[in-house]
Amino acid sequence: MPEKINRTLQGLGLKKRLQSVYRPIGADMAGAILAVKELVHVENVRRLQQADQMLLSDQEAVWVNEAGEIVDPGKAAKKAPRGYKVVGNVVSEVRDQQIKGASS
Repeated sequence: MPEKINRTLQGLGLKKRLQSVYRPIGADMAGAILAVKELVHVENVRRLQQADQMLLSDQEAVWVNEAGEIVDPGKAAKKAPRGYKVVGNVVSEVRDQQIKGASS
């Protein structure tokens, strides 16, 4: 990579591949992200607002995306998802309603 792009990535706090960092929204961050937009994936997240989470540092806190799903920046985020999720039952409508009711 050219030196300017390397410095921009380091300014964002990215030092290696598949790394996650949390930065506040601002004009300077938006400009840096636009400079390397082909190399990064950006997602708006917010810190989980619970009493036990307020005392934790940004690295230890739980972050939630716009869909309400927990964002995991650790090693688990780099691994492929395992298992499956049952979303419905086409054989029995009663069982289908039980499955949908349990997941809600």
